[in-house]
Amino acid sequence: CCISAIFIDVMFTVLIPRDGKSRFHIRQELIKNILGEDVDLDVLKKTYEEARSAWEEKLPPNHGVKWAIIDREILLKLFPNLTVPEATRAGKSISEEILSNPLLYEILVETHAFLDEVRCRQLRLCTASNHDPDKLRILLTHFGITDCFDHIYSSTALGVEKPHPDFFSKILQLENLRPESCIMIGNNPLNDVAAAARAGLVGVLYDPDGKHLTHARYRISRFREVFNLPLFANETTS
Repeated sequence: CCISAIFIDVMFTVLIPRDGKSRFHIRQELIKNILGEDVDLDVLKKTYEEARSAWEEKLPPNHGVKWAIIDREILLKLFPNLTVPEATRAGKSISEEILSNPLLYEILVETHAFLDEVRCRQLRLCTASNHDPDKLRILLTHFGITDCFDHIYSSTALGVEKPHPDFFSKILQLENLRPESCIMIGNNPLNDVAAAARAGLVGVLYDPDGKHLTHARYRISRFREVFNLPLFANETTS
């Protein structure tokens, strides 16, 4: 089946942290700015993974609310003397910054070129992100790429989050597309690639740093490489 549409994650895929930082560097700096506290990066990473694993699937798919709670739990584990109200306020501030402050992110030149090529090939392009719609639009508008997308889909608006297969099923239904004609590109092996594959889409892992060499059938380090995959073997640029 010919590929007719590309779904793509936004956070840490289309938009990446500025200056080569990681999501953990961002949280480390926000904790310092908001609480005035230093935290070891490895300790923060471990605490983040534990809190995310414990809470992510238990909370409803309101992304901003969910991450305010997860960040609260991260802070309570890192700083046992912090009161719950203090951790709640700081956790909300951290999640708001991460989900909606464009100054934390950048978009690569090659990403712009990819978005242009998708349009030239007359492929449908939609965001498919675990995010809040208003915060997502703030980011896309800041970088001037809102018009690159035919539709902007986010988990809070859909009422279901990746990796649940209904996330993709709802988008497919709204777009009136067959799953086998769609590619999903994202940086998360579980949420973006495995979940998309379970829903019948072609999952493509965006892995510029080579962190997940064995996690996907299709893996790219640069967006332009997606058009070199066998999926596009018989395609020509319009």
